Amino acid sequence: MFKKLMMTALCLVAFFAAFWFAFIRTIQSGSVTVPEVAGIGLEEARQTLAMVNLEFILDSGLASYSEEIQAGAVVRQEPRGGSSIKMGNTVRLGISLGPARVVLPDLAGRTLQEAEMTLRGIGLEMGDLATASLPGIRPGTVAAQNPPPGVPSRPSVRVGLLVASADARTAWVMPDCAGKPQESVLPPLRARGLRPERTREIVLPHYQEGLVMAQTPVAGARVQQGDSVVLTVNRRRS
Repeated sequence: MFKKLMMTALCLVAFFAAFWFAFIRTIQSGSVTVPEVAGIGLEEARQTLAMVNLEFILDSGLASYSEEIQAGAVVRQEPRGGSSIKMGNTVRLGISLGPARVVLPDLAGRTLQEAEMTLRGIGLEMGDLATASLPGIRPGTVAAQNPPPGVPSRPSVRVGLLVASADARTAWVMPDCAGKPQESVLPPLRARGLRPERTREIVLPHYQEGLVMAQTPVAGARVQQGDSVVLTVNRRRS
């Protein structure tokens, strides 16, 4: 009795196994493996798919930016390469749009905080930050940027900013005071916001009393409001 039951069970197992494999062969008859076409040109992808009797359509939903795959080549496919589908079916392809680009905004005149928020709003980060005394530009505002505004750039670019420092004092070229009377050079210096606070004295009998003989800073140097000036003045002694 036990042997009959075992034989019956084995026959049932063999039957279902044969049925399963026949079913699988039936399902797979006429099937092909989808080739991998991502990364190649559209015409080459068409030829590759046609070799296994598959067609394709372009699906805008599969298109995307890519740093690695050039614009116009296949960037994604559905079904994926290696999948099994019926011959004659359609593979959906997405085309690479090339590297992503953003147009840099004009940040001049914005505060540093506003510029940073603007950049982050479009997915960019600040790069190097430099400050300088820039007459005529409100301290704390952006004076220049690199790359410049309007340039299409990759989202990975970091934008460098030049910001006017809080010490944005007016700059002047130091005048030549040598050979002039001290009383004649003091008013123009003070009018420029310079501070002729110290005077050095020198005794040169053959030169006019009160004549400026030397100066610091030297003539032609860049000076700013509030800078001190030292004049060397001739004092004739009896």
